Amino acid sequence: MERRHRTASLLMILLLFTPLVLTSCSEKITSAGGQEIDLCIDLASSGLDATVATTFILTVSGSGMKPMEETLLFSDGFLTGTVIVPAGPARLFRIEAFDGGGVLVYSGETVSDVEPGTAVTLSIDLYPRVQMVKVSPAYAKRPMGSMLPMEVKVFNIEKMSIFEGVLYNYGMITEDTYPMRGIELNPALKDIATLIYSVQTGGSVQFRVSHNFGGSLTDSNGYANLVTINIMTYFNDHVAELVNFYPGIQLIMDTEENIISPKDIYHENAQADLFFYTSSIVAEWNMGWGEGSEDPSWIEDTSPNLLHGTAEGTTILEGAYGNARYFNGYSDFIEVPDNDLLDLDEGITVAFWLDISDAYPVDAKQQLPGYFPTGTIISKRSENGAINYRISVENLSDADEFFSFLFTYGGSTTHTYRVDLPTWMLDGWNHYIFSYSFGDPSSALLVAFWDGPIAVPGAWISGDGTGVAPVTSGPLLMGKDNAEVPRYYSGGIDDVELFDSAFDIYVIERLYAW
Repeated sequence: MERRHRTASLLMILLLFTPLVLTSCSEKITSAGGQEIDLCIDLASSGLDATVATTFILTVSGSGMKPMEETLLFSDGFLTGTVIVPAGPARLFRIEAFDGGGVLVYSGETVSDVEPGTAVTLSIDLYPRVQMVKVSPAYAKRPMGSMLPMEVKVFNIEKMSIFEGVLYNYGMITEDTYPMRGIELNPALKDIATLIYSVQTGGSVQFRVSHNFGGSLTDSNGYANLVTINIMTYFNDHVAELVNFYPGIQLIMDTEENIISPKDIYHENAQADLFFYTSSIVAEWNMGWGEGSEDPSWIEDTSPNLLHGTAEGTTILEGAYGNARYFNGYSDFIEVPDNDLLDLDEGITVAFWLDISDAYPVDAKQQLPGYFPTGTIISKRSENGAINYRISVENLSDADEFFSFLFTYGGSTTHTYRVDLPTWMLDGWNHYIFSYSFGDPSSALLVAFWDGPIAVPGAWISGDGTGVAPVTSGPLLMGKDNAEVPRYYSGGIDDVELFDSAFDIYVIERLYAW
């Protein structure tokens, strides 16, 4: 079983400690042709308090050079040190971390060429070398109200047949909070192991994983990922909350039913920085008649950004909340002038209400000059060019069992995500929220509301969702697309909210479950 830990990517030198977060403070080129690198390793943000490993040593060796060793110093949450690495091929970089008794706790190594004047980037996986129980990730940052999955893993415990333990947390639980949202057995163990668990007073989770046939839960190296405990963080008035997680051992037995003493097993804890979610709203168009204006074509943005729009046509009607806009399907649309705030390249969340009950009447489908079997809800793109983001609907027919939502973005490669919904949702006002973190295909999420928010599964039908989002110069349009084929929308739209980050289902539940 492959062991993988937290990774990062840094510019000058990256020494990837698990669970440490490392940065390079500076770099100098020495007159002797070596590479002088000042190391600055941030322990504080990694969640490690330097109690498991207290001494960290970096060694560098290779052909034509004298092996060198540097002890990294710990101060104020940082490890620091400087090494001068002579230029040459195949330099071996090795990291060793020792506890207070001189026991080697972690080690890892990698080989890299070092060229004068060229930045060095290293990636070193640092593995436990002792018997250890750890919580992963060692450090996480999550908004309150979202899910926090914590994995419990064991290392170097050979022939383990039973593990019984507890995951404690401090700093998160209140009297009115029930944070545990389920515990899952590692899928790799599901055919051989049994999981039982219970939630204890104070929010700790007690669990027992046992091998059904008396065999070993661990692989040949004594490693196993046992369980994932899903914890629901909570909302309160705090700006930030630091939560500590501690694994406790109650019983470990090997395949011969011998008890393995917990005192011989190291513990590695974890931390989570939980923060109250403050949404980065881009705009909120209520689609009615803007306050302070007698012009029915004025579309007010009630957010602080004041990205107002102008309606071409459209009819004001009663919406889900207050007034809304009806689009005729062949000439009506809303235009918001281009603005840098509308160019989204990290994440996007769009919330909107639709009423498609009167969309595209059968006797008009062949007559509407702008009719296309895809109607655009919102679009930001260059004319006939790159698409920053577009949400549209298609298959709007009572004869079909489903209609579809499409999210599209891309330049030379177009990525399209489709979600199918039952046609009964065409009737009346219905609320939808789409979110996506650009480049992460698994993050695409459409939430529809019936008896509460429901995450509806979808799939990428073109591209794969791994591409970057192009920044576009065109205006933001609602009700049509900025392309040769305009894809006009027919139906009602109300209360469109646009955010520059992706919400997960748990944040959506908290913000929109009303």
